[in-house]
Amino acid sequence: LLTNYIYFDENVVPQQTDKTFQLLRLGLNLNYKVWRFNTVNNVYYNALIGENLFRVPTWFVNSRVYCEDCLIKKLLHSQIGFEFHYKSDYFADGYMPVTKQFHLQNDFLVKSYLIADVFANFQVDTFR
Repeated sequence: LLTNYIYFDENVVPQQTDKTFQLLRLGLNLNYKVWRFNTVNNVYYNALIGENLFRVPTWFVNSRVYCEDCLIKKLLHSQIGFEFHYKSDYFADGYMPVTKQFHLQNDFLVKSYLIADVFANFQVDTFR
């Protein structure tokens, strides 16, 4: 719940609203493990009730699926897998380098996109 919120408007002029608005964030964190396979999932739904002065994507998802200690188990601790990141489209804040401040903007829509990464983490237990 935000009241008397101070922000920079579309013209990069500081403003303060006397209206109250609320950011509602519902999330689900799910971690699951079967044998050596793990999954770590974070899903968030954001809803803004009131004025649209606080810009966040409606959906935000991070997910990681990996195999733990799939390689040389006694000598090398490892995680090998995929990581996914998704956020829905929204009008992100603009940035003004002169004032070093973020401000509202309604011209550039950040499109929804999915990023997928392959990763490998290694930790050597003993080294000779």
